[in-house]
Amino acid sequence: MDTGSDLIWTTCCPCDNCSIQTPMFDPLQSSTNKSQSCFASSCKELPQYGCTSDQRCCFIYSYVDESFIEGILATETLLFDDGAGTIKFTGIVFGCVHRKLKFIKFSKDAEFSGKEEVQETPMAPGSTDYVLNLIGISIGNTRLNIQFGVAQMTPLLGDARSIVIDAGTMLTYLAKDVYDQVANAVANVINHECFYHLSKICCVTM
Repeated sequence: MDTGSDLIWTTCCPCDNCSIQTPMFDPLQSSTNKSQSCFASSCKELPQYGCTSDQRCCFIYSYVDESFIEGILATETLLFDDGAGTIKFTGIVFGCVHRKLKFIKFSKDAEFSGKEEVQETPMAPGSTDYVLNLIGISIGNTRLNIQFGVAQMTPLLGDARSIVIDAGTMLTYLAKDVYDQVANAVANVINHECFYHLSKICCVTM
């Protein structure tokens, strides 16, 4: 799951370099699956796409960790159980992946049972990304006095409080003035002194 990506995809039969334990979707067994033409607008919106010999949309989709997938773009009808019944979404564009490299495999221990207590927060409107409005940061039990209005406005997000939830990014990025306050608060909590040197942070015991 990568919340920073616009492409929905799943592994399909056959799939090269895919774990044999990974559930495979067989498009030939679905009456609602339809491959997209390489001339379709949905295909042309992909960063890297091409045409197969039968004019289907093939694509390569890469990520910042240098992993990538290859597959065929298609549409499908998706069914979701909301607890009260089944919700049907038709014509959902997704990638039918037949090759993937360098992806993390998660064990059954990572599965969500649905019985845990879950807190929800609404997404900010007006973006294709998963955007939240950051209203505060706490270190331990202390709420930091951060003025988010000082943070630089961005053309992509607009609101200076906006943050993108990207499960495909290993680091959390903050505006420098916000980051400085967080780093100093962490240093105080762990009784360390922080020295900023270029792109590195060194903490030494006091």
